[in-house]
Amino acid sequence: MATARNARQAKRYHHGALREGLVKAGLEILEERGVEGLSLRACAERLGVSHAAPAHHFKSFKALTSALAAVGFRELGADLATARQDELDPLAAVRAAFTAYLLFVGRHPELFRLMFSAPRVDAEDDDLRAAAVAAYGELAALAKPYHAKLGGRFSMTELQVEQMIWSTIHGYAELYVGNQIACSPDELGALAVEAGKFAEILEAAADGE
Repeated sequence: MATARNARQAKRYHHGALREGLVKAGLEILEERGVEGLSLRACAERLGVSHAAPAHHFKSFKALTSALAAVGFRELGADLATARQDELDPLAAVRAAFTAYLLFVGRHPELFRLMFSAPRVDAEDDDLRAAAVAAYGELAALAKPYHAKLGGRFSMTELQVEQMIWSTIHGYAELYVGNQIACSPDELGALAVEAGKFAEILEAAADGE
């Protein structure tokens, strides 16, 4: 019975579909067990294929984790892009993006940890780098109008303004996943509102208040 099932699964995942299946299984296992419970073998077992099958698509465990992190950055980047583009006002755009960032973390806490865990992923992986750069680009876009207002007044480069905005929301996210801030998953919207107050501070500084 088991052999027949494995044969059916192997046929199902033939011609490239296995890689997609392994990534999907990896994302599921990651959120269920954390990165410590994730392995190529566990992914293979979930799909019902041989333990050697993943090697055709992922040469190492780090290759798998890098693929998972890339998925995370693409989703986060898309969420940020939608939030930012739906708001024409810079203040509203920052608030919306902060909300999108925290809601992403609420949906995928273990994936978020993996995305920013340098030793566990291959920073030179092309797909991962492209996804991470694109996601950061959405945060950088939020900073442009504020740099125009604040850069000269406070002698800040565009990069410094970008990092100030990113570190604010990322700090809240890290505190949440690290259980260092009192917040349940259903309270993330309220936490995003709290984090979004930072945009009001930027506005006040830009207006010289």
